[in-house]
Amino acid sequence: MPINLEQTGWGRNLHFLAAWIFVLNGTLYLLLAILTGRLRRRLLPSRAQLRPGALAADLRAHLSLRGRPGAPPGRYNVMQKGAYLVVILGLAPLMVLSGLTMSPGVTAAYPELFWLFGGRQSARTVHFLAALALVAFLVVHVWQVLINHPARLLREMTIGPSRTQADPDP
Repeated sequence: MPINLEQTGWGRNLHFLAAWIFVLNGTLYLLLAILTGRLRRRLLPSRAQLRPGALAADLRAHLSLRGRPGAPPGRYNVMQKGAYLVVILGLAPLMVLSGLTMSPGVTAAYPELFWLFGGRQSARTVHFLAALALVAFLVVHVWQVLINHPARLLREMTIGPSRTQADPDP
């Protein structure tokens, strides 16, 4: 049976539907993070975390694939905060804008996107690389959960920390 390569419409429709879910979910997350102060409290690095010595210690701990000794449980270190901020404020918007640039209808209405990415093919490359970076971020997250007490972490992510554990997010 010959393969019909002309029938790609359903794939594009599903991709566009997933993009809307991605945009709506991300927008809601970012708005709630800003309005509740979670973005400032949990994701912006403190001055102490940005000191060269603290940065070097966190980098060494990550490169050696071990946790940083003395780090409070439930708190993000500067590397984690940086990764989250890159995804939320960098990769996600880049995915959306590069995806929109591949649409002739959108670039007809907003030709600035064409200039921003240097054309459809460049936007396609940027879109692919950003998607690859998001998949790498996901893989690292899953790997980190699997090697760091997955049952406890999954329970904390779904129903919250146990009563005996101090709340790191006041």
